[in-house]
Amino acid sequence: MIDLLKAPLKGGLYRSVLLCCCLMGSTLLPRSFSWGCDEGIAASITMENSLRILRSEREALGIVASPDLDPYGIGVIGEEFTPLTTTLGHLEDKTASSNPLFAAALVGEFRRMGLKRGDSVAIGASGSFPGLLVAVLSACDAMGFRSLLICSLGSSMYGANRVGFNVVDMVKLLEDRGSLDFELLGFSLGGDDDRYDAPLFPEWRDLSLDEALRLGSEERFIYEESLDKSVEVRMALYDEAADGEIGCFVGVGGASVTFGDSDQSASFPGGTTSKPFESMPSEGLLSRFLRSGVPVIHLLCVRDLCDRWSIPYGDNPLNWRNQRFSRR
Repeated sequence: MIDLLKAPLKGGLYRSVLLCCCLMGSTLLPRSFSWGCDEGIAASITMENSLRILRSEREALGIVASPDLDPYGIGVIGEEFTPLTTTLGHLEDKTASSNPLFAAALVGEFRRMGLKRGDSVAIGASGSFPGLLVAVLSACDAMGFRSLLICSLGSSMYGANRVGFNVVDMVKLLEDRGSLDFELLGFSLGGDDDRYDAPLFPEWRDLSLDEALRLGSEERFIYEESLDKSVEVRMALYDEAADGEIGCFVGVGGASVTFGDSDQSASFPGGTTSKPFESMPSEGLLSRFLRSGVPVIHLLCVRDLCDRWSIPYGDNPLNWRNQRFSRR
């Protein structure tokens, strides 16, 4: 029998097969999934397939991951330090964030917001958590949203920090293979002031600029004189693409452009926030969207998110079919 999950299906056909499998109660679906056969399962399967594509491409490029860093062969675990590494990170968080159950959890968050098919979701992602970014895009795909994506190349340790296979390379590959559908509005360097002004090693900034120039021939490169200006440019890009109608903003990772660089930024709550709050940072995309009446989802502290959504932390994330997901 042909394994539908490995068949090279493209775009809408691929997603239609996933939904048909859900409706038919296919034996391909996880028996322990407490949500039943719905968009949550379809989103998880899309994420699983996308991770498989990324893993295969990495192998084709000759990028060998250390078994010590990626013992489960996830395919999106990066190195400790590279020219795209902007800050520290925890390997356990990168591993746990690659669990396809995150895609199902995000479907639940979108449902509770009351978003409808055809709504526009703005997404701002650093390279720190490629697994979470794939989860967001998979959930949006399953729900029929327009995904409006802006990336920054900077990554914390073990994220999408490989030169030649960065976060933009990853998502463009998934779009080309028909696994995910989104609109990439642009990308930036990330890091301090969204310009990588304080690299861990001075020579790395030139190498990261070379990477940006390689990508910039096809995609819009956002390189502004200040963090505030970078936020303004992003807001304008999202607004233009969505014709002023954004249903939700999702921030993936801890880029300064996403939640600012003030003392209050680090305490921004994870998960969904629907209304402005007293100690909210004055800058950053999360705050800007909240003040304009748009709910936000902040994805950064992975262990807390796992606790919130009952997703295992410390286990093999690719064994998600044997793990029960409980909606909260």
